[in-house]
Parts: sequence; C-alpha cells; structure tokens
Amino acid sequence: MFPLVRLPCKLVCWTVCSLALLLGQGSALAAELRGQVVFGDQPVPGATVRITQRTKKFAAVTDQQGFYTIPELADGAGTIEIEMLCFVPIKESITVGPTVELAKWELKLLSIDQIRAELKPGLAPTITLPPAPVPTQAANGKNAAPVDAPPPPPSEDLSQRAADGLLINGSSNNAATSAYSLAQAFGNRRNGVKSLYNGGLSFILDHSALNARPFSITGQDTPKPALNRMTAGFTFGGPIRIPHLLRNGPNFFIAYEWTRNNTSTTQPALVPDARERVGDLSGKTNSAGQPLQIINPATGQPFAGNIVPVSAQAQALLNLYPLANFAGVSRYNYQAPLLSSTHQDALQTRLDKSIGRRNTVNGRFAFQSSRSSSSSIFGFTDKTNSFGINSAANWSHRFNSHWSTVAGYQFSRFSVDVAPFWKNRSDFSGQAGINGNNRDSVNWGPPTLNFVNIASLSDAQSSFNRSRSDGLTMTATWNHSPHNITIGGDFRRQSYNDLFQQDPRGTFTFTGLATQGTAPGTAPGTGSDFADFLLGIPDTSSIAFGNADKYLRQSVYDAYIADDWRITSTFTANIGLRWEYGAPITELKERLVNLDITQGFGQATPVLASAPKGQLTGQSYPTSLVRPD
Repeated sequence: MFPLVRLPCKLVCWTVCSLALLLGQGSALAAELRGQVVFGDQPVPGATVRITQRTKKFAAVTDQQGFYTIPELADGAGTIEIEMLCFVPIKESITVGPTVELAKWELKLLSIDQIRAELKPGLAPTITLPPAPVPTQAANGKNAAPVDAPPPPPSEDLSQRAADGLLINGSSNNAATSAYSLAQAFGNRRNGVKSLYNGGLSFILDHSALNARPFSITGQDTPKPALNRMTAGFTFGGPIRIPHLLRNGPNFFIAYEWTRNNTSTTQPALVPDARERVGDLSGKTNSAGQPLQIINPATGQPFAGNIVPVSAQAQALLNLYPLANFAGVSRYNYQAPLLSSTHQDALQTRLDKSIGRRNTVNGRFAFQSSRSSSSSIFGFTDKTNSFGINSAANWSHRFNSHWSTVAGYQFSRFSVDVAPFWKNRSDFSGQAGINGNNRDSVNWGPPTLNFVNIASLSDAQSSFNRSRSDGLTMTATWNHSPHNITIGGDFRRQSYNDLFQQDPRGTFTFTGLATQGTAPGTAPGTGSDFADFLLGIPDTSSIAFGNADKYLRQSVYDAYIADDWRITSTFTANIGLRWEYGAPITELKERLVNLDITQGFGQATPVLASAPKGQLTGQSYPTSLVRPD
C-alpha cells in the first residue's frame, strides 16, 4: 500500500491587460496575411490578390503552388478581391489579426460565353505572318524570279508566340514583364512537377581526434578521452499522388534523425589498498594528520596495532572493488576509462488535407527510441531503453469570415526500462550472507555502500515505468473587429503504470561512528568509516520494497474564454478566464490507503480503497480516498 496526499482543486481566474504604445503610423501594423487560391483542390498560380483597408490598398500574386503573402496590414476589417482570367472574381470581407489562420479560396470557372466576352481585342492572341514575296523586274522589263522569302516559322514557334501574345498580368507566362514579377526559382517556387517535393540530407561527425588532453587531477599521465558522435538525418515532403488511384492526396512531411554517441571519460577514485583489504589500518592518520586510533566497539578498547578483523560480508563486498593502479596521491589511487554510449532514432511525420474551402484536417505522429549504457569503476554496465510516441489529429472548420472551430485528439505514450548490471545475473547479496533484502531476480545485486573517504559502491535500481495520456480539445474562435474571442475546453485522461521498488537491495552508510569510542579520555579523531565496514557495523541502514506494481489513473479538465480586444490601434486588452480541475488519483487495483481520523484527531486507523469505509467514523470514502474541493 502507498499513501496519497490531498490535492485540492483550484479555480484560477486572471485578467491580463497589455498596453502597446507604438511609434509612427507604420508601427501599428499586424502580422502578414497568408492564403491559398485553388481550383478543384489544384493550386492556381498567377492570380491577383488585392486587400483594401479604408484608403489603403495592397496587392500580391499567387506563386506556383497558389500561395500568397501580404505583409504589413493593419489589424481590423478589410476587403479581399481575387481575380484570375477565365474565373469568377471573388470579393469578400475579412478581418485582419495575428490569430487569423491560413485562408483557402476556391475559384469557379466562367462559362464559354463569359470567357469570350472577357477576352478583349487587346488581350486576344495575335500571330504575325511573314509578308508575301514581291516580284521584281529584270533589266529587260520582264518579271524576274521572285526573291526568296524567309520560310514560315515552325508550328512550335507559332504556338509559343501565340502563348506569348496572351499576356496575363502576374502569371507565370508573363512573370518577367508583369508588375508583380516572380523569380524563376525562389524558395519552393520551381518550374516542373518536381518542385512540389522538397527534401534534405544531413550528417554531422564529432570526433576527439583534434581535442586537447584535459588536466589530470590525479597527477597521472591520463590519456585523452575518446569521443565519437554521429548524427544523420533526412527530411522529405510534398503531396501524396498515386496515378489512377489518388489524384489529390494530402500533403505530407517526414523527418528522421539517427544519432550514435560513444564517449570514454577517465574517472578517478580512492579504493582500499592491499593492506586495508586484510584489515591492516596501521599507519593511518586522521584529518588533522594525527595517528588514527580505532576503538573496538565490543570492548571499548583500541584495536592492537589498528588491525581490524574482516567480516565475511565485508570480504565479499571488497572483492567488487578494483585494485589500486597508482600510488603517491592521498585523495586518489585508481583511475580508469569509463565507457558510455547512446543510440537514438527519432521520426516525425505530418499530414494535412483541405476539404473544400471551409474544412481542413491534419495529423502528426512522432516517435523516439533511445538505448543507452553507462559503466562504473566497479565494471557494472547499466542499460536504459526508452520509447515514446506522440500523435494528434485535428479538424478545423470555418463557418464564415467570423466564426471558426477546431477539434482535436491527442495521444502520447512513454516507457522507460532500466536494466542494472546484476539484473537476472546473480544473487550477490544472498551468496554474501546479506539478508533482509528483496530476492526477486530483477533486484539481485549488492547493497549500496556509502563512505566518507573511499569510493561508494552502488548500482542502478531496476524499473519499468509506462505513462499514457489521451486528450480531447475543442476551440471556437469569433473574430469581429475589434474583438477576437476564443472559447475552448480540454479533457485529458492520464495513466501511470510503474513497476519498481524504492530500495530493494538496501543502503548502508559508514561514517566511523562505531569505532570512534565514547569512553572518557578517548583521544579525538578516533574511528574510521572503513573500519566500521570491515566489522559489518553500519551507522545507518535503510531498505524499502513491497508494492512493486502501481497502476494510477487521473482525469483532468479545463475550460477557458479569452478576448483579444483591440480598443484602439495602440491599445489592446487581453482578458481571460480559465478553470482547471484535476480529479484525485485512483489505483486500478484499489490498493490505496489513507487514514480514518476521529474529530479532534483523537484516533486514527487505516482505510483502504478496496473497503473505503472508516471503522472509526463510519464514513464512506471515494475510491481515491480523497474528497475533492
């Protein structure tokens, strides 16, 4: 069983007002306005887009994919006009603001009669034929043979000249002569079908070959740590099109990153030397440089010659310590390179599809897998594997130029698996005669040893933790100058499945208190943490295990309303109200425990989620054993 702490629900209400005083007329401009012009879900390049706001007018031309961008528009109401030869013009009212989403405009084709009426003589295709040959007179007055005339242009040239004669302002045909000239290749605007797809490759190599050797804190000839890091990736995106099956599929984007890191670092430590391993602590000094005196806690008298007997458990644990590999330094006598590696794969994908002029659906999916390992001076190599998934699907609908809504679903899952060196390998504690700790194979290994002077011994704790979150969200936006009002709410269901023990192998701490001596007249500076360890007398010890698996559940709710109120061109008020509620956590197998307390805290007794009725008060509790506010 494990207890819960009361988590009250709080109502959060705030009003945030921001004052923006801008200098000059040009400073009161909002963000750029973007959109796309299509016909039958196909982009329309060369369409003219005009925005009118009071006495100011702005214009742009759609690119190869039908997109347009008009920067530096003032916030507020305006009118948009879209024109394209052979299509019905569009004229609608719009509201410009920083929260306005990407707009999509669907053109409608004119009838044949309307197209003929729209094609004025000045815009009709013109083809100029070469002049007819003119006969000449010879000297005798008779007609001479005609002079050779230039041959007529080939049919391909005629077609090209006809196309050149049809000058559409701003079109890709006439981009070079249009008032809104577009570069032949700029960004994603490229000629040909291949311009619809974009991608990239990357590779980064980081190596220690040119690194400087670090300073050695042990004074030894320390080799330069080895380092090898590689990161590679690619990106690719464009429309999904399958001939004869899927003509106008969604646009997609995919990105993948591959990482391989290997690092070697030199780690110094102080380990027991050959004399200390057999209990010979003669010649040792305390922190003040005085000869160390070790007291036998059983008799209260000093050990003769500071020779301390070694317990069987201590001898088994000493076998895990490496032998010293250099001398002459008081703080360190051992150093070794420690290897660590990280392998990671990450993928991100996105799909989006417009359905008509008013609906858009999009989704994203991402995962990350990581495998890492690290070693210690004791030769323990621990491994950690993690895997995460994050995905979402959203649908947006625009009712008119003022109302729009977005609904979405989110899903995420994350797991971490920690496998220590001793997991399923060997029951070291049982073989060494150390009793009382957990005997599950996933928790095999030595206990944790903490010292004041020498290196502490430890290994990672085995665990397998998983979390999951499912969320629903709904947002509605109303834009009407000068208000931009957003109303929304969210629901999230959270799950935490944890499989671990807090301290299954136990922890022992040695400070020298047991061999310090408390008899009157005992010299100061007595006692040794290592002597306490050899005798098997820890100063403090702890162990915790029992309820290994836990399946916690929680629901979270929120609702909000916010108004971005443009009072004037230089004054904006952001006003909002938000409510959040986190329900008390429950446990899937009803293994929570709390206290049933009488009035005045006179008596208390445990109450379980499996039987949530207090024995003292007779009150019935919810399965969370916590009553929310």
